[in-house]
Amino acid sequence: MWPSPLIKGLSFLKETWKSQQPLKQIDEAQFPKECIPEGLLPYLYDTVSVKVNDQVMIKKVFNVYAYEFMVYGQLANGIDSGAVFINNSYSFKSLAQDLLPNWQDNKTEILDQLNNPMLNTPIKEQLQSFKDEFDLLILAVNQRISKGENKQVKLKQNKVLKASSSTDQDSSDATNSDSVQPNINTPDAKTWSFSYPKKDKIINNPFFEQLPKGSLNQVLRLVNKHCNFMKEFIHVKSRYSKTPVDESAVFACITANATNYGIYQMATISDINYNKLSAISQHYLRLETLNNANNCLNHGIAALPIFKHWNLLEDLRIAALDGRKVQTRIRHILARHSSKYFGQKRGIVSYSLNLNHMSINGKIISPNSHESHHAYDLIYNALMPADWYCGDTHSINQLNSSLLRLLSTKFTPHIKKIVDKAKKIGSFNDPDTYSDCLIKPEKKFKLDLIEEEWDNLQHIYASLLMRETSQSVVVSKLSSHKRTSKTRDALWEYDKILMSMHILKFIDDPDYQQAIRGAQNRIEGYHQLIAKISGVNGGKFRGTTEAELAIWNECCRFVANCIIYYSGIILSKIYQEQEKLGNTEILEIIKRFSPIAWCHIILDGFYQFKDVAEAIDLEQMISNLVFDFDKVSKTITKEKAKVTSKTQSNKSKGKAKIQAAA
Repeated sequence: MWPSPLIKGLSFLKETWKSQQPLKQIDEAQFPKECIPEGLLPYLYDTVSVKVNDQVMIKKVFNVYAYEFMVYGQLANGIDSGAVFINNSYSFKSLAQDLLPNWQDNKTEILDQLNNPMLNTPIKEQLQSFKDEFDLLILAVNQRISKGENKQVKLKQNKVLKASSSTDQDSSDATNSDSVQPNINTPDAKTWSFSYPKKDKIINNPFFEQLPKGSLNQVLRLVNKHCNFMKEFIHVKSRYSKTPVDESAVFACITANATNYGIYQMATISDINYNKLSAISQHYLRLETLNNANNCLNHGIAALPIFKHWNLLEDLRIAALDGRKVQTRIRHILARHSSKYFGQKRGIVSYSLNLNHMSINGKIISPNSHESHHAYDLIYNALMPADWYCGDTHSINQLNSSLLRLLSTKFTPHIKKIVDKAKKIGSFNDPDTYSDCLIKPEKKFKLDLIEEEWDNLQHIYASLLMRETSQSVVVSKLSSHKRTSKTRDALWEYDKILMSMHILKFIDDPDYQQAIRGAQNRIEGYHQLIAKISGVNGGKFRGTTEAELAIWNECCRFVANCIIYYSGIILSKIYQEQEKLGNTEILEIIKRFSPIAWCHIILDGFYQFKDVAEAIDLEQMISNLVFDFDKVSKTITKEKAKVTSKTQSNKSKGKAKIQAAA
């Protein structure tokens, strides 16, 4: 009967509002009560004392306002669960409206048009391939652990851990490892922990401190000279498209938005007046032109000789996704409250996709929206593809592994608390088969469910590939725990197979894990560069609309890519010179240098965009410098030694706590 009774209750309230009759004046018998859940019925009556013939009697009175809010609450729950939908809305329409129409009639034609390997491969064949890979993988992982070949997995004895659970937890935190407590009723049970290496916190490489500082305007001009991104800035009106654009004013507007000054304040601290900046901003700075300019920069960076040496694994491009929380100065609908990140303020999330340090795509989302719902959207619409896509915990949901397989790529997120995650993996065989193993699956995969729902899964996957609607809306609906259906369960089960294999590889292969952590460290370094650029004037976005916020975010991404391009040009030229000289040791050092650095660029001060005294001469700058690679190498080694020493100290303190408790 539900939600029809709920609609009946809602219609009753709407008619009451139209008649402008207060709810208090309506008789209780007229209220539709079929929509009231049995558990909530007692809460809609108030107990009052009534005096009748000098006697006090207890009476139940229907609370009409509680009824009204009950309807609102049930309506919200119905929308969240998908039982109630609004087809003329953007986010709350039924899932069927988001998918391709007439699927059964056009299925063969659509699949032939897409020609997608995953959709065109029979599901039984896919599952058999997964089974063959999984069976070999789980046995190999357990064998390497039992033989002591996996150095990151540490086996622990129960009697040590039994001494004090609290002190053991302190030790676990101190050693930066993820561990699980044994069951005290099974003294022979083995427990294990997984050690995560410390990340390299060096962002501003000491190498760049040797370079002469240049202004941001000089950097933009030099980068434009190499890749000509200015050709992408076209006038909004076609009849002015052939009119030469004022490069200095465009640079000034981009810098104003990227540094959060705004064009009004930029006019007071630069040599370009406000009227000029306002006209250029309105006519040339659009999301389309900025996005095209960023794509031009991406292609330019990818063409640099040093770029191929930034690959974390040979012949594999590994990208990373992450969001950066940014406060906003002005209230608008996209900026929301988030006490964890903004306190009592408001803000947005700048979601970025990075490949080999550079940002290849980005968008802004609300902090109340889960980042993982936008990952597929960001990846699918990126101009440059990658082989693997990494992310932190916020990038993980019950769909992304299968969705990226749909794009012939792999989703390889970084896994925290790997011991807990390993206990929840599934298997193709009965879990009792692995009773003697350390890594034990929780339950068997529901293969029959996947096969039964494969047609519906193909429908959903094809709709996402055909871009019938915003991918993030469909992903958010299918990731919701409140929307229960067999199709959703089958999607989650398919994804669980891929995620289970990823967890096993993450435990077993140190190179696999190191590459994932390296990609995550790079995007965190990129966020530090973005924070430095936008922090020149407080680090808060000032846009008043969603479109303005997107433009400000794209300008900041543009400046960051220009800085990375500039550093990449320098590293490429030095690498080519040292390669001619045959200095192999120096070449290996240069490969490890990150282009994410800003110590050699002046980001603030008075901005002079016109009549620049002299441009940056890379050839002369590099030829006049004497690079002390030994000093740079020793500095990096010294910084890493400090991190290692601190880690060893924490481990010693953790062991001391356990011994003291014992």
